[in-house]
Amino acid sequence: MWGCGDLKMRRNFTAYPVDDPQRFNLHFNPVGIIENPASSDIRIYASANFIYVTVQINFSGQITIYNLLGKEIARHPTISNSINKISMNTSPGNYILKVTGNNKIVTAKVFIQESCKS
Repeated sequence: MWGCGDLKMRRNFTAYPVDDPQRFNLHFNPVGIIENPASSDIRIYASANFIYVTVQINFSGQITIYNLLGKEIARHPTISNSINKISMNTSPGNYILKVTGNNKIVTAKVFIQESCKS
């Protein structure tokens, strides 16, 4: 088995004129989360070990943060018409954010980096 670090590995395949030319089909699909246009008034992003949730409307709700195993890590109330800045004192890695309220749910995956030490 090989991983991402082995992308330079070469693979050899033997082919014969009687082989089906369609035996190797590559399929490419978009990767990632397709942005929901309805969520344009709530933006979620991360920088270093901070998560930012920008709420551009009058919004009453909460921000819930989960690890990739689905365990709730933190919960914070939203502040309407502002940037909600959340300090993450957790291990670096990917986290899932869910912003709920006003009959709306917005989710995003963010990457938290290791906090910088002075």
